[in-house]
Amino acid sequence: MPLPSTVELVCSFTTVKTAPLSPFVWALLKTLKTFPEGSRPEFNKLAGKLAFEDEHYLNEAWTEATKFKLCERGEGQTTVPTDDHTYFRSLRAEQVDFNHAKITEAGAAALNNGFIQIEAPRKRSGEALYFTLRDGSPITDWKAHYESKEIGKLDRPKWAGSIADKLVIKALECQRDSADERIEPDEQLLDLRIHWNESRRVKLD
Repeated sequence: MPLPSTVELVCSFTTVKTAPLSPFVWALLKTLKTFPEGSRPEFNKLAGKLAFEDEHYLNEAWTEATKFKLCERGEGQTTVPTDDHTYFRSLRAEQVDFNHAKITEAGAAALNNGFIQIEAPRKRSGEALYFTLRDGSPITDWKAHYESKEIGKLDRPKWAGSIADKLVIKALECQRDSADERIEPDEQLLDLRIHWNESRRVKLD
């Protein structure tokens, strides 16, 4: 069966490995945003307000929040009392006082998006993906040996505005052999750009 008229879309995007934001880390970040520096409840009182069994979960969440740089030292932090459990201690991480911490840009993004970025972003550019000219659906009947031949100028189709992350992820899943080139379940696709001036109408053989 011949393939339908095809569009070769050239795109660029960024992928990042992520982990879901735990409800305990969410609670701490929300507290940092809600209460001003120097007037935040202690962990044992905060645990009671949130109906947690004890403050152990908040201690672990604070460790995680500091590890992934979701917060940083505020201007009011001076010394580090040795008996204060609201510090995260590590040879490689800065000690941060919860009462005087401030949320970072990464922390605000995590609070808004619901996930934590756990690895450095990977930028991908010049990715050629193939969609049907008629409705913009990804070509799923894919063979690795396909060669594309340009058959005409590409006028921006009616469905141009509907190309979104999910369609690109589906196209990568069908049109890439290597798992490293697909989008894994724990990855997010960000900053998608379609380069229409480099895209074209093609025939796949």
